[in-house]
Amino acid sequence: MYFAQGIPQGLLAIAIPAWLASLGVSASEIASYLAVITLPWAFKLVTGPFMDRFSYLPMGQRRPWVIGAQLGLTLSLLALTLIDNPAEQVGLLMVIGALINSFAATQDVAVDGMSIDLTPVREQGRLNAFMSFGKAIGWSLTAAVSGVLVSTWGLAATAVLAAAVAAIPLLVILWVREREGERVLPWTDGQAMTTRNFNTSFGSVFKGINEILWVRSSMVVMAIMFMDGLIYGYGQALMPIAAINLFGYTTAQWSQLVAMMGLIGAVLALGVGPLIDRLGPKRMLFIATSLVALHALMISQTQYCGKTRFTCA
Repeated sequence: MYFAQGIPQGLLAIAIPAWLASLGVSASEIASYLAVITLPWAFKLVTGPFMDRFSYLPMGQRRPWVIGAQLGLTLSLLALTLIDNPAEQVGLLMVIGALINSFAATQDVAVDGMSIDLTPVREQGRLNAFMSFGKAIGWSLTAAVSGVLVSTWGLAATAVLAAAVAAIPLLVILWVREREGERVLPWTDGQAMTTRNFNTSFGSVFKGINEILWVRSSMVVMAIMFMDGLIYGYGQALMPIAAINLFGYTTAQWSQLVAMMGLIGAVLALGVGPLIDRLGPKRMLFIATSLVALHALMISQTQYCGKTRFTCA
């Protein structure tokens, strides 16, 4: 399921921005496009309470939400076939991209909730490594392939292929039970295997969120994620524009380069997972944050001096 989440990221956030830059779309329009399509991920805080409020336990606590979100993700990718001239339809591209990411973010919340419910605490670090690995593989392969396809066959054909690939995890989750003995589909045999039902009022749900949102640990994590998001957003908006307009990359070349970096990161993530369980999440968070800060510092010490090379300033 995390592989499926990587499909829209590879297409919408890597291949398409580079393609738009190659078509002469301005940097401000590309940055606005990326800002809008990323917004649904900021509203996962609202999506979670809906999942706690509404559930169909005979099919599992989270699985019906996973199925619905993955179905929406698959179908919404087909909406990209409505784009005939992306350079002149950036607004419509924003709307469709936001819709696709709404389903991707919802699927992410549901899968994360399912993982927390079903996985022992001692194995959650390794599980996170596998999830990160799956998503990195998803967006890397999607970026590499769609970077070529969108330049040669166009966005419509690329979108149809992306939707077809996204349908594969949908078919898998349709036949995998959350817990043994539950229904595969609403009309099949089975029964609820958990009594954990969150069907309470929205008031009580949001009250519970408010109680944990403002504690010290939550504030620290949100601050770290905010700073990480600033760096991530800066790179997402700047790098494809610089690659195409300054360094002379084609859309396919840039997508494949990013894909290669993603695949390397995915492999490294598998090794980090057991370390989380061994060293503890707090210590690993400190190490990771320090490395991100070091990376940002290294970037700040470089500047562009010509079309063929970098030099430190």
